[in-house]
Amino acid sequence: MHLTKSHYVLTLTRESLFLARKCIALKWLLGDPPTTGRWKTILREHFPLAHLVYMQWGNLDNFELQWQPWLDLLDLKDFSP
Repeated sequence: MHLTKSHYVLTLTRESLFLARKCIALKWLLGDPPTTGRWKTILREHFPLAHLVYMQWGNLDNFELQWQPWLDLLDLKDFSP
């Protein structure tokens, strides 16, 4: 099955928004709102787990296509599990 670039963008957007909601939930009872820095930290923590899932599926090419927009932003270009 060939997936389009828009599919990868949609999947990454869903994962990113899920992790943003997680960031909000972690700060829910505190008086200060979550920061983008905290969100990026949560994304960095999630990255190895997502990599392992795609590795288990034998889909590392799709993983790289999907996560490419975040690799430079999160400074994960030298990532090696």
